[in-house]
Amino acid sequence: MDDFSYIDADKYSFDDFFSIFNYKDVKLVLQFDTSTEVMVCLLSEISYLYTDFTRKKIHESARFITKSGKVLSVSNYENTIKRIESKRNSDLNNIRKFFSENFPK
Repeated sequence: MDDFSYIDADKYSFDDFFSIFNYKDVKLVLQFDTSTEVMVCLLSEISYLYTDFTRKKIHESARFITKSGKVLSVSNYENTIKRIESKRNSDLNNIRKFFSENFPK
């Protein structure tokens, strides 16, 4: 998955990325440089790795910013999840494949 650019690697380090997902006190935000569909697919797959990484908490944290500069809302997340449930494209397929191979449910 490291061959695909979903965030600006010049702007965010690995430590930034890790901190946003693991430390409540961090004041960083993560702006995705991809479609909301890809962003939500990625966050959805990541959510299975945590016990409390819910849509509501994603929104309340205000840490996850869409390409257009808006905080990802619960309704935007839910609408996008429904839209991509059965959708297939190379980015979505790559994300799903990466997580299914490396983090089987």
